[in-house]
Amino acid sequence: MSLKTAFNTAAAGGTKEWSLSQNKDLKKEWGIVGVDNKGVCQGLCLCHAGMTKQGVKTKGGGVEGRKALYAFANQAQQYFQEVGHPDDMNDVGRMYTFLGRNFDLRLKTIREFANEFDYPQAMSEWAWSRAPGFFQILLPNHVTSFHLADEIEYFDPNVGLASFRTQNLLTNFMKSYHMSAPFKENYGTEFGQTNPRPLFVIGLE
Repeated sequence: MSLKTAFNTAAAGGTKEWSLSQNKDLKKEWGIVGVDNKGVCQGLCLCHAGMTKQGVKTKGGGVEGRKALYAFANQAQQYFQEVGHPDDMNDVGRMYTFLGRNFDLRLKTIREFANEFDYPQAMSEWAWSRAPGFFQILLPNHVTSFHLADEIEYFDPNVGLASFRTQNLLTNFMKSYHMSAPFKENYGTEFGQTNPRPLFVIGLE
């Protein structure tokens, strides 16, 4: 099963709003100069949150609009590359406090989660108790996000955006998608790793 198939299967209870593949965009279609081919997932998740807060659609604007989106995301990503992937919650908080200012976002809350079987449900329930907000999920090899605001959305820069009508539908999606073999393999969340990295959820507003 591919990552895209796992996402679409998990999103059956919601609506797949649009597709996105940062690797395809960066390497094949857009030819964006100055953007790292290794990906800009963290920058894209911040762009998506900031644009949603301002009422701007992430999908759209044609070729030039997409190039501008990736160029802006790349600027944020450069900072992430400089500080690396901090394993300390205080360092993660400082990182998002600094970067959020560039996206009209403020750090609201943060929590570390152990990579255990029930972590997707625990993440969703914890975030809902702190809604509304824009939540970033820091995984060992990737970043995804979900929004609990006027719309309930989940965004993976490697696959796209899905929306859901209720908390339960989002939670069910996260449990299915995060526990799928392609997700765990691609994003470094397989169980039983010798030195597992922590998982963080950062709430922004």
